[in-house]
Amino acid sequence: MNDLKPPRVWHKKDKQMYPVDALYWHDQEFDSIWIVDKDSLTDDDRRCNPEDVILMMPTGLQDKNGKEIYEGDIVTMNPVDDNWNDVVIFKNGHFELRSYKSPVTDCSLQDWCYGSKNPCIVIGNIYENPDLLEETK
Repeated sequence: MNDLKPPRVWHKKDKQMYPVDALYWHDQEFDSIWIVDKDSLTDDDRRCNPEDVILMMPTGLQDKNGKEIYEGDIVTMNPVDDNWNDVVIFKNGHFELRSYKSPVTDCSLQDWCYGSKNPCIVIGNIYENPDLLEETK
């Protein structure tokens, strides 16, 4: 495994995914998020209010191809059957897969990444590729 990647955010207004540069807290409350945006010219453009973005944490795991897996990613266990897509969620203190097709509703992401004969592949995320889930519901 590589070093843990930074969190990322989905900017609701811009409809874009950005890597996070910094998270700031003030008086024990989440104050602001600074994003990495190559097009921003000023610090004000990089600073986001928490209400304007959806924070997604890296899982510390990689898919079959070595791609970092994030909360909110859509993964497939079987690339041949594109109707078998699951979403990475954070629940009960760990990352799980939420299945929309399998009778097992949620299962451990780590088990599928390292304990399966057919490890998962990241094929998108719920914000940029919601259509990947519509077929599975």
